[in-house]
Amino acid sequence: LELIPFSNSFKTNFKECIILPFCNTKLLIGTRENGFSLFDRELARKGYNESAQNVIIPFKTEADKYLTANRLITGCRINKEQFAFGTLSGGIVIIDREGELLQVINKNRGLASNGIYCMYQDRYNNLWAGLVNGISKIEINSPITKFDESNGFDGLVLSVQFFKGRTYIGTTSGVYYLPEYNMQTSND
Repeated sequence: LELIPFSNSFKTNFKECIILPFCNTKLLIGTRENGFSLFDRELARKGYNESAQNVIIPFKTEADKYLTANRLITGCRINKEQFAFGTLSGGIVIIDREGELLQVINKNRGLASNGIYCMYQDRYNNLWAGLVNGISKIEINSPITKFDESNGFDGLVLSVQFFKGRTYIGTTSGVYYLPEYNMQTSND
């Protein structure tokens, strides 16, 4: 084994480190304390002409605060464009290669537990999560999404309408809407 060049620029405990392929020449490195960075293997291989600033580049995401607050612990690459990250207390966060938040999957959204210890994607593109209290299979490419009382509404659903970027749900108990997901540091 060899220490990767410039890895001393990470001021973190590497037992809390996630390393995933990002593209042909880069690795995505995530740490609980310092968020994400891209490690450029090609520039590192050139070595002596490069500095740590060029080889290890901060990678900011819309989920950084949430992942830090809920303690990032695991991750996996879903496809060439998306990554899933598990936390100890906030469930799973899915982001794209630009760092945009795509989805949060947590207990309030049907996951059995918010504590995720490991993840694996099977050959059918299902995401499997090892939880604090069992295993969950998440069909991330399914066109079906379940909404029920755990999402904050009750009653018999009478109508659903998408209007000006928002989904409205009419039930026997009233009319509800699904707000855009607002990333907070605590899980909802």
